Amino acid sequence: MGPDGQSLCYHKDVVKPRLVTQGYQLARHLLPALIRPAHTLWHEVIGFLFLSLAVFPIPSGIRALRDLQAGKGDAAKLALTLILTVVFVTIMAGYGISCFRRARKISRS
Repeated sequence: MGPDGQSLCYHKDVVKPRLVTQGYQLARHLLPALIRPAHTLWHEVIGFLFLSLAVFPIPSGIRALRDLQAGKGDAAKLALTLILTVVFVTIMAGYGISCFRRARKISRS
């Protein structure tokens, strides 16, 4: 006890930060460090998915091109198949490459 009858321990009078405040501070520091790699991984997974979808119809397009050159089957149907295959592959590959570029941009920032 001190001379005026109070305890010498000062820790009883110090205001303790509330659990909510500590949780907020932890989240403010921890979440950005977790979100950036997750965001990058998300874009890489989506990019892989789009590139996989772009590769899937290529054998059909090659078959249509060979049949068109050999004169087998309906030329209009084969030409339409080939055009739609090229358009689909271009769009899916474009999205896939775009996702990988966006993932790289996020990881560098």
